[in-house]
Amino acid sequence: MGLRAELTVLDRESRRPVRLRGTIRHGQGPVDMEIHDLSTTGFRAETPAELRVGDHVAVGATAFGRTKAEVIWQQGTIYGFRFDRGISELDVRHARETPNVVIGDFGEAGPAPAGMALPAPLPGEVKLPVGTRLIVIFASTVACWAALGGVGRILYGVLAG
Repeated sequence: MGLRAELTVLDRESRRPVRLRGTIRHGQGPVDMEIHDLSTTGFRAETPAELRVGDHVAVGATAFGRTKAEVIWQQGTIYGFRFDRGISELDVRHARETPNVVIGDFGEAGPAPAGMALPAPLPGEVKLPVGTRLIVIFASTVACWAALGGVGRILYGVLAG
């Protein structure tokens, strides 16, 4: 009878702090996640997905594409993942923070408040009335078809004659 032990050493110095959005697929459809740090061997992420240590999941993020990983630890809604196949150091170095992602509950969208001004036109911008714009679009379309028909007639005359 023998004992088997596995030691996982996490190289914390090679981790890159990031703020990346991604998805986890385990069981039913995809679930959002936010990746907090990333290395060539794994990552730490927060997700509402209900996972257990030892679960194998499919993960995807712009920094490394789609791959598979295993849950190696959990603390509440924060999980540690180890890639089944590591990612390149280049992918880790090029992982960019995404400051345009804001996480929060912003309520439901409703109608614009009364008195809210429309965007001002650009300086020198002149907008024609809707009717005039429709006439210009229609006339341009007819002119293009006429030109195409003329080219077709010329080609037919050259090739047939």
